[in-house]
Amino acid sequence: MGNHSWDISITQVAKKDQLIPAYLTGILTHPTFLALKVTFFIMYLHIFGPLQWLRLCGYAGVVFTTISYGTFTILAFVFDTPRRGETWFSHESANEQLALSLSVPQSVVGLAIDLAILVLPIIAVMQLQLPTRRKVGIILVFMTGVL
Repeated sequence: MGNHSWDISITQVAKKDQLIPAYLTGILTHPTFLALKVTFFIMYLHIFGPLQWLRLCGYAGVVFTTISYGTFTILAFVFDTPRRGETWFSHESANEQLALSLSVPQSVVGLAIDLAILVLPIIAVMQLQLPTRRKVGIILVFMTGVL
């Protein structure tokens, strides 16, 4: 397959043959996260459909996640793609500060979506008319997402 990111030194990353894979990683990360997180919201819509508040939260989560990660994908294309006459290496070194400044909002939005994905089913299960022991078991199944 290839080397894991942790096994690659900074000198290897700076080589020209690593610029295109780094570009593709930066571009494809956002659509991948979009697909994964929207899948959770759709699953919650399917499982907890009768609960109106969760249905609204599920649709809001799908819309917010799609808008957020769609915007991040467009920004990644705009800022990570070299302009006409620019080389991959010169573009990569010139845009490091911009990439760092965009990483904080992306992380905050990603964390908010992840927390919603974690908390929504727990609240829904707590409202079910089940024995406490069974509720705890179901919540523990959803809590495996923390791992």
